[in-house]
Amino acid sequence: MGETIQVLMILSMKKALELTREQEMEVIPKIQRIFEEKERFTRQHRDALRRVEVKLTEESVPEQEFRDVVLRLDQLEKQHRELEARLRSEIDRSLSTRQQAGLRLFVPQFRRQMEIQIDEARRLNERRQRGSVPPMPAIPEDGDYFDDEEF
Repeated sequence: MGETIQVLMILSMKKALELTREQEMEVIPKIQRIFEEKERFTRQHRDALRRVEVKLTEESVPEQEFRDVVLRLDQLEKQHRELEARLRSEIDRSLSTRQQAGLRLFVPQFRRQMEIQIDEARRLNERRQRGSVPPMPAIPEDGDYFDDEEF
C-alpha cells in the first residue's frame, strides 16, 4: 500500500473508531508495523517465488533444492501469519469490543472505497487522454479561489 494511502487509512481509522489519544499512542505504531511487515513479506515472498521459478526451469535440480525453496516459502508464510496475528491481538487489547468490531468493518470498507476511487481516477485519466473530457480548469493566479468558505 502506498505511503499516502497508509496515512489516509490511519487518519480515517482514528476518526471511524473514535480512538482516544492513549489508544492512538498504542494502536497506530502497531498498524504501521503491520504495513511494514506486509511490505517485507511481499518482497521476500516474491524473491522466494522467483527462486522457485528458476529451479523449475533448470534441467537437473536435486530434490533437496526443491525442498529447500518450498520450505523457505512455507516458513516465510508462517512467520508472516504469526507476526500479523500477534500484532492484531495487541491492537485488539487496546480497543473496546465495539471498536474491535468497527475495525473489522473499517478495513474492507476502506479498501473498497480506495479501489473505487482509484478506478474512477483511471477511467477519468483514460477519457482525458482520449480527449473526451475537457482538461481541468487552471487555478486563477489572482487568489480568487480562496473565496470559497466551505473549507
